[in-house]
Amino acid sequence: GLECDPAQVVEAVRQHKPRVFFLCNPNNPTGCYLSRQTIIDILKATGDNLFVLDEAYVNFIEKPWDSKDLIEKGNLIVLHSMTKDFGLAGLRLGYSIASSEITDNLRRVCPPWNVNVVAQKSGLAALGFEEYLDWSRKETHQLKNYLVSQLKGMGYEVVPSDTHYFLFRVPKPATFRAALLKQGFLVRDCTSFGLPEHIRISPRNRADCENLITAIKRITTGKSTK
Repeated sequence: GLECDPAQVVEAVRQHKPRVFFLCNPNNPTGCYLSRQTIIDILKATGDNLFVLDEAYVNFIEKPWDSKDLIEKGNLIVLHSMTKDFGLAGLRLGYSIASSEITDNLRRVCPPWNVNVVAQKSGLAALGFEEYLDWSRKETHQLKNYLVSQLKGMGYEVVPSDTHYFLFRVPKPATFRAALLKQGFLVRDCTSFGLPEHIRISPRNRADCENLITAIKRITTGKSTK
């Protein structure tokens, strides 16, 4: 399976003692979300070394746990992405949460103009729309469930995911991706992730999801993709 074994992760950290341990939670591309206790165990295992917890997709989890109180328990940096939360992809905006000591060290090595004024203004404006996150989370999970049910109905093996994006197995991902691209749909061939038989998709609006399923049905049944 593609699920993470928390005990193996903790043991690997203890054994190899990396100076910096980077973990994406929820994971990309599997969508697996590790528990608070697992993260605490990893934090303990890192000791005096640095643990970077990337939570770029955490606001797409239906019931996420809060990691902010853990920053005082060890050398932890928590990363969040407003790019993902509010759809600000072109602005590439995010932030870190860490102790004052770690933050001061980050400032010393950070480029002086790392976030432009437009991104800063947009980010501040987005913070006033917390209700958007709740709406977006519910909407994307409903649409994800639609996609999953449709794909399973066509006989595809779908990998369980805690997020809005998910993996499903296809025999030839590159060919499958190219066939969808001809119909105007861009999906992720996960060969570069070390998953040579999987495609990753995530929902857009309802009409786009329905059109995607229609396109996949054309490919599945061998009909023309023109």
